[in-house]
Amino acid sequence: MFRVTIGNRKLGSICSINLPALITCREDAPCKKICYANKGHFKYPCVSNLYAENLRSFNEDSKQAELDILKQLPSEGFCRVHASGDILNKEYLNMLINIAKKSKKVKFMCFTKKYELINEYLDEGNKLPTNLKMVFSGWLGLNMINPHNLPTAYIVLKVGHDDRIKKSALSCSGACYQCFACWNIKKGQQVLFKQH
Repeated sequence: MFRVTIGNRKLGSICSINLPALITCREDAPCKKICYANKGHFKYPCVSNLYAENLRSFNEDSKQAELDILKQLPSEGFCRVHASGDILNKEYLNMLINIAKKSKKVKFMCFTKKYELINEYLDEGNKLPTNLKMVFSGWLGLNMINPHNLPTAYIVLKVGHDDRIKKSALSCSGACYQCFACWNIKKGQQVLFKQH
């Protein structure tokens, strides 16, 4: 069964949809070496096993995974897609879009480095549901192609500076359950996170 998780210190009671980090991420992601989702509580067996089961469930029966998620979502509120992991493939992206369309009173927000999947979807004339905020996650040295001017997120690294970061970028407060800025970020806007 694909399980939706509820909250953590940053999210509060906001639910999230997660997959294992690293194996679902793009192969050339330079952040893999210091990925926050590959340490701390993410390494606890109860967490890592749950995310592995989510991946297995999706791969075995994507339609059932969609139904599992829909049954667990709140009737209204907020959901973070991927505190761990990334969009697996087109089929997974379509599942997320279907879930958002069927859960109109839930605001979804997804950080992704799978730019090509989203760009291809939009290039084909498709539109993302208004309640699904797709945010391109940047990293120093990773070429982000963003022709649709989607909102972007960057990590303020302890070493190095990314020249793409604007002075107008929002800074993460560290408390999603109080802020909700990422669910309301607009095209062309940026949000910054400190390196964990």
